[in-house]
Amino acid sequence: MQNLTFINRIITTTEEFAASRESWNELVGDRLFQRWEWMYSWWEQFSDAGELAIIVVQDLSGAWVGLAPWYKSKSTGRGRVISSLGNGMTCSDYVSIVSIEGMEEIVAEKLLEVVSSDHSLFANLDLLEIEGHLADEPVVDALRARAGDSFGDHIQEVIGGAWKTKLPATWDDFQASLRKSFRRKTKKAMRRITSGECESRLAKSAKEIDQVWPDFVDLHQRRRQSLGQPGCFANPNFSMFLKTATLRLAESGRAQINIVDHQGRPLACNLGYSAGDTICLYQTGVDPERLALEPGHINFCSAIHAAIQQPYTWFDFLRGDEPYKRFWNAERTELYRTRLVPNKLSSNLRYSLVNAGRHLRNWASQAKGCQEQG
Repeated sequence: MQNLTFINRIITTTEEFAASRESWNELVGDRLFQRWEWMYSWWEQFSDAGELAIIVVQDLSGAWVGLAPWYKSKSTGRGRVISSLGNGMTCSDYVSIVSIEGMEEIVAEKLLEVVSSDHSLFANLDLLEIEGHLADEPVVDALRARAGDSFGDHIQEVIGGAWKTKLPATWDDFQASLRKSFRRKTKKAMRRITSGECESRLAKSAKEIDQVWPDFVDLHQRRRQSLGQPGCFANPNFSMFLKTATLRLAESGRAQINIVDHQGRPLACNLGYSAGDTICLYQTGVDPERLALEPGHINFCSAIHAAIQQPYTWFDFLRGDEPYKRFWNAERTELYRTRLVPNKLSSNLRYSLVNAGRHLRNWASQAKGCQEQG
């Protein structure tokens, strides 16, 4: 199949982006953090980050066969950079270039036509960065393999791990699979729920989620602040983004908030998103004034129990290498960042300087940590 039967379309306006929902989601499917609801909501709040540079590969009938959900930013240090929508503090996982199966080579070739062209969005580019993808991403691999003439350096590095737990058919089977010492803690947590001491309620519709949202934000923020952190909802753009994206995802049954009450007051909560056979745990919160109840254990027991009942096959804790995830039988999958540096002196020099500065800051941070431990 020749690439002459496919054309590129570049979405550069918010109006075009808004109108693309149906075609976008039809192609993306269950790639949760690349669905239109998530990425468009992000752009509504963070559009000052740059310019839309979304590339759509279409066949001659207009059907979408490939999608690069990108935007362009400019800064003094990094220069002109193409990045994935939804990056930054939102930590969107499993974000890559989307393609119909079997079309990966064609999509990669069509994308290279655009990023190597003299189009105003891509001319004089200093860096193309795809962040949060899995190791085996066919379009990314094809892009790297074909990019030799236009891009000199191809840098791929691990940026963290996503942790997933395979769920059995029943809660009893899951509990039996846990380490013996930790199993006691989960049994204690579940007794608080089954005895009626704690009550778990699941908000799934947009209306229900909207009603419990203030409790969710309150628990998350108070826990973060008790740890000396501002909490992500201190950022008004993030706060509006997440609520809007969640309500939009709830319209198609892809969002839920699990609230655990103790003596009639919210004790713990978790925000999850549905991605096919997987429930993704995006955020949690607990009451820092009632830690003696071990609300974290109750929270995760409630969330995983609900996931088994719905039923889901996987429980995804998403990115972050926190030690507690191992206790819930989660296994780590590495997430990557791929950087393509254009084959020109100025871009290579700029990237080398930025990278050297990054390594210097990391070294200084590690040295400070060693001094504090000593």
